[in-house]
Amino acid sequence: MTTMWADARRRTGTTARAGTRRTTALLCGAALVVGLGIPPAQAVPATVPAVAPVAAAPVAAANDDEGQTFDTALGLFDAGRIITDEVFFAGADLNASQVQSFLESKVATCAAADGPTCLRDFRLTTASVKANSYCRAYTGAKNERASTVIAKVAAACGVSAKSLVVLLQKEQGLVTATAPTQRQYDAATGFACPDSGGCNPDNAGFFNQIYGAGRQYQRYAKETDIYNWRPAGETHEIQYHPNTSCGTRTVTIDNVATAGLYYYTPYTPNAAAMADLSGSGDACSSFGNRNFWRLFTQWFGSTTIGVTGPVQTAWLRAGGVDGSFGKQRSNARCSAGSPRYCAQTFAGGTIASAGSTGFTMAPGVLRTRWVTDGSEKGALGWPRAAERCGAGGVCSQRFTGGYAATSPSTGTHAVLGRLSTVWVGSGGSNGSLGLPRAEQSCTSAGKACTQRFQGGYATTHPTYGTRTVTGTFSSRWVRTGGRNGSLGWPTTSRYCSKAAGGITVCAQRFASGAITSHTRYGIQHVNGRIGAEWLAKLKAGRSVGYAKAPTSCRKSKGVNTCRQEFSTATLVSRTGKATVAVTGINRTLFLKNEKKLGLPTSNLTCTGKGKKKVCTQSFAKGKIVKKGSGPTKVVLARR
Repeated sequence: MTTMWADARRRTGTTARAGTRRTTALLCGAALVVGLGIPPAQAVPATVPAVAPVAAAPVAAANDDEGQTFDTALGLFDAGRIITDEVFFAGADLNASQVQSFLESKVATCAAADGPTCLRDFRLTTASVKANSYCRAYTGAKNERASTVIAKVAAACGVSAKSLVVLLQKEQGLVTATAPTQRQYDAATGFACPDSGGCNPDNAGFFNQIYGAGRQYQRYAKETDIYNWRPAGETHEIQYHPNTSCGTRTVTIDNVATAGLYYYTPYTPNAAAMADLSGSGDACSSFGNRNFWRLFTQWFGSTTIGVTGPVQTAWLRAGGVDGSFGKQRSNARCSAGSPRYCAQTFAGGTIASAGSTGFTMAPGVLRTRWVTDGSEKGALGWPRAAERCGAGGVCSQRFTGGYAATSPSTGTHAVLGRLSTVWVGSGGSNGSLGLPRAEQSCTSAGKACTQRFQGGYATTHPTYGTRTVTGTFSSRWVRTGGRNGSLGWPTTSRYCSKAAGGITVCAQRFASGAITSHTRYGIQHVNGRIGAEWLAKLKAGRSVGYAKAPTSCRKSKGVNTCRQEFSTATLVSRTGKATVAVTGINRTLFLKNEKKLGLPTSNLTCTGKGKKKVCTQSFAKGKIVKKGSGPTKVVLARR
């Protein structure tokens, strides 16, 4: 194998610059310029229109001042930037399976009979090639698919598999050939087939052609001491045609890959060739580099914007350039670190990836929301998964910063950060919170936020944590003023238990109180000074039970007095006084003699021990006293 590539170098090296390969590939075919004595029909696939006979070539000026760009139906063709280095030298841009799928898509039915089979079905045994200055080692194998050879050579030589596929079509129409000939395989890429005539027989055969071309493009890039007459970064006069009387175009070659294309096919298309991208131009037209650009653009989209990795997998799954997402519009943007997130814009939407998984983002309200918010630079961040939709037009999508969710009845909203965590924990759109009905509302510092959902609210606070307030509790919380009301921020989630007799009891604590529910007592809230006392007793292990009724307050002579009944106590608060509780037998006597005793003015206090122990609780009009083991009595004040 080493001798073969050395021979190829001698044939295509410095001895004949224009003879590094055939001078041009006519239309889609095998490097034949009209007028060179070889009929186009021998090289051009049947699907390409035949070239009409032409008279003697007209004489063109040395520089026709046409410039080097053409605005075509496929986009902008730049003669100095036919393809970028990043796209051309992307050796891992297609794996073997992807190449195989592509080849199969181009030939529905193979009509090969006596000759070799179609490229999609072609197999061969390959020899191993040691690593060299241009390619990594190639490990040969028996009965390899052509698609596998293409992908392996691309990876070994660091030349795009897409470019090699296009080269096969540009030179021999081999990709779409339904009944290929042996000659098409022997000269598959036109490698070592100079225009001066004939191909080097040592380089004949599919593997030799693919490997030779891949290696050759790396030689162009690396052996700048040999391939130095048309370097990148400089302006050159490039002929339109082997007939020097056809003239030249002034072209500034932008990059190494484009320079390599001109070393391989040393002509640039004239205006006639570019006027009709599938046409035959005029007598001074050549088509090799035009056809390379045309085929690559038609098959793989932009020659200046690459599509690789999981994004490409999703793109190809969606039909590639011919699918609903169409041509790529911008380079992929990717995050640092692991997992790696990427997003790339296409004509029909965005395709993103998270780790090794790619997925599409079609135009719609969720993608619009993401883009409007600044795409990956916005609060939602990078897409983490594909959009999911259910019944009734309910859709949601996960991002690194949270979720976007939508429905016809609730609109489109983002659920961000810790709020998204608690939302997902509650079951997401199918859970107790349901879908978001509004955007999050945060304090001026931005550290504490609430968000309204169908089933209630989610809250996050640096001190009180992330909570949900749902169902009837959320209605009661809103009635008290929400986070800015008498209850304040929730400090726990709702917790429930079963009591004696099958009674269900629930409670949720807040910074300044609680909301409770009881099968018998219904929904109640505890707030203000009474709420603070209720919480204090709860934390001290002296719970007074569940609220049986709302707080009732009255104001007299500037003093505000409030009272609330609980399952095991009555709590009373007065302006300027401590909140007091009446419990046990005292509460029973108080409720029976409330009009006589009035409201309590102190908590129960006890002195002494044993038979001398005296417990007293004062009220507005008397007191309740228990001495030793005697009965508890109501003692009314003397009038």
